[in-house]
Parts: sequence; structure tokens; C-alpha cells
Amino acid sequence: MAKDMTRVIFGKPVALWRAFLWDGIKFGLVGLSSIAIYFVILFLLQPFVDSVALLAALSYIGSAVFNYFGQSKVTFNSDVRDYGAFLRYVAMHGLCIVINSTGMHFMVTVWQNNLWLSQVCLTVIIAGTSFLLSYFWVYRTRARA
Repeated sequence: MAKDMTRVIFGKPVALWRAFLWDGIKFGLVGLSSIAIYFVILFLLQPFVDSVALLAALSYIGSAVFNYFGQSKVTFNSDVRDYGAFLRYVAMHGLCIVINSTGMHFMVTVWQNNLWLSQVCLTVIIAGTSFLLSYFWVYRTRARA
């Protein structure tokens, strides 16, 4: 028997690729809110934190906390108390924070690029990475039907 290639959204069955696209849109909207929080924290802490890597890490942690609750509830309809998903989320963001902080160090400190432009470039890379990891790994236990 063929595998069911549909998922129910708003009470109607839709193709999996459409469900994936819808999840991507929701992920993007929550992500934009998280990115805004990241940049606000970056702006507020910049006068007080000399290390670019530490500044990026602190900003990332603040936005990641907001993001967990938003993605759990809005995008993936997951219980925020799902500790397995939470641990996978922390591991995923551990990887992402390493990519972000290391990238910011090289782009700004070593290669002398603009702080803001560097962060925008890394944000795009991290957004794609975290969506794919969230969809296929972090929230894998949620019902997709």
C-alpha cells in the first residue's frame, strides 16, 4: 500500500509539499519576530559588551528562548513541555550559536566586515539550517497528520 502523501490543515487534506510550505511560512513569521528581538538585544548590549562573539552569543540566547515558545506553539503545534523536543532544540541551537559566533568573529574581527551586514548574512544561513533541523529532527515526534 502506498504511503499517505497528505496532511490535514484547517480541516482539509493537503499535499505534503504544501504542508511543508505552510510550516515554512509559519516558521519564517515566528523567525522574523525572533530576529527582531535578536537585533534589539544586539543594539542594546553593543555599548556594554566589547567582544563581538560574546555580544552575538548573548543576543542569540535571548532570541532563541523566544523562538522556542513561538515555534513550539505556532509552527509545530508541539507541547512546550516535550522535553525530548526541548533537548533537541537546545542541541540544534548549540550548533547554530557556534556557527553564528564563529562566523561573526571571522567576518567582523578577522575580515573587518560590517557588523550588521555580517549578521544579516549569517542570519539567512542559520534560518535555513534551523528550519530543516526543526522540521525533520527537533519536532519529529509531533503528529504530522
